[in-house]
Amino acid sequence: MNTESPYFWIHIVAAAIAYFSFTFAFIAGLLYLYQDWQLKHRRLTKGPSLETIEKIMFRALLVGLPVLTVALVSGFIWLKWEFGTFWLWNSKVMASVFAWVVYTALFYFHYVSNIHGRKVVILCVFAFSLILVIFLGMSLFEAQIRAYR
Repeated sequence: MNTESPYFWIHIVAAAIAYFSFTFAFIAGLLYLYQDWQLKHRRLTKGPSLETIEKIMFRALLVGLPVLTVALVSGFIWLKWEFGTFWLWNSKVMASVFAWVVYTALFYFHYVSNIHGRKVVILCVFAFSLILVIFLGMSLFEAQIRAYR
């Protein structure tokens, strides 16, 4: 693997920043759901309002989505340089493209369809959870396949 390519390092740094942003949005989403639950059960809560938490979550996504786009494009360019193809059927590539599609859809629902509140937060938490399962599950699956070869 040629790690001397600038596209490789752009890809790695951008992917790390993107997934850090998505993790931050996931944590904000969990906080939103916890605060929402506390309010519904009439428990006193201290902390930011639900609207503030939702804004924080979408600001994190607003950082993560364009940076993930940079990570994908630089990764595809690096793949072409390294392997002679823009696409590999590999779990990380598939999960990253899936993440991009899911978070783009989430932005569409939030900004174009004007869906706010609990529904869109649940979608964000679900999206991150699903992507995490795909990343870990496919990595374990690929490791098992390699072990049998």
